[in-house]
Amino acid sequence: MIGYLQGVIIDIMHDTIIIGTNGVGYRVDTKASKLSINEEISLYIHTHVREQELKLFGFATKQELGLFEMLITVSGVGPKLAMALVSSLGYDEIVSAIIEGQPKLLKSPGIGQKTAERIIIDLKSKLKQSAHQGVLNGRKTANPAQDEVHDALIGLGFSETEISKALESIDPQLDAGNLIKEALKVIRNKSNN
Repeated sequence: MIGYLQGVIIDIMHDTIIIGTNGVGYRVDTKASKLSINEEISLYIHTHVREQELKLFGFATKQELGLFEMLITVSGVGPKLAMALVSSLGYDEIVSAIIEGQPKLLKSPGIGQKTAERIIIDLKSKLKQSAHQGVLNGRKTANPAQDEVHDALIGLGFSETEISKALESIDPQLDAGNLIKEALKVIRNKSNN
């Protein structure tokens, strides 16, 4: 399976690009709005195989890829819908909506109230399950909102170091939704520097 591609954009067709690498052109569904032909690009790839179809979905970060792969495990959410959700709402908004339990924040074309509620129910528990090791390793604070945000960020693939530094630099009195938004901003700003 293809997990990562680096190359030059040869062509752009709506939300699909062709990446040229070592003489081969890979067709990848991705957020193509800010991309241009001949631009160097690196993408984390989800290879989706279904019956007689093989599709590649590309993401700028491992966290976006992880979120996409969580979304497609939800009943009724296929790869096209998950990609549209990640593209239209963005990583931060989706994670905040899940943490806060706010289905109305997930509503977008193709996602109604019931699907949004199903996403929150399924993924909030998955985030907690995948982050359970962090809790077992003795990480508990007096702030349940911080613990919830910590566990969610671990579940999305961020490191202990990134999370600890982010949580240290923001107001611990914020609710879980605002904590996650601020933590993601801090992590993103540090990775862009």
